[in-house]
Amino acid sequence: MSTSQSRIPLVFFSVILLIVAFQAFRDTSMPINPPAPSRPAMTDSGIPCQGTPIKVDYAYDGSTVGPNECLKQCQTQQTGYILYSNGLATQCQPLPGCNDTGEDEGVTCSLVSTMKSSAK
Repeated sequence: MSTSQSRIPLVFFSVILLIVAFQAFRDTSMPINPPAPSRPAMTDSGIPCQGTPIKVDYAYDGSTVGPNECLKQCQTQQTGYILYSNGLATQCQPLPGCNDTGEDEGVTCSLVSTMKSSAK
């Protein structure tokens, strides 16, 4: 074996050792992946809720909560909105969709005109 061939394993293992040493001593207090952007604050769209209320027994806090309640609108084929126990409401995706789009986007709909029309 010649001298240049005998140095190949030495160079290879030296590079591996440098990589391992770098990983061992690097600053681990900095996250490798930046944190996900925070969810926007809950907003009221001012748009009246449309359809039939789907009443749930938990409160809405601006985040995705509970199971997908809007699946019920696809079973009944009636547009709906989720009415939470704290009086807030979020609109379901228009049919034929079955997603909780208002809840997913942190946007509530207004119950004002819905309550007036049901009082008549």
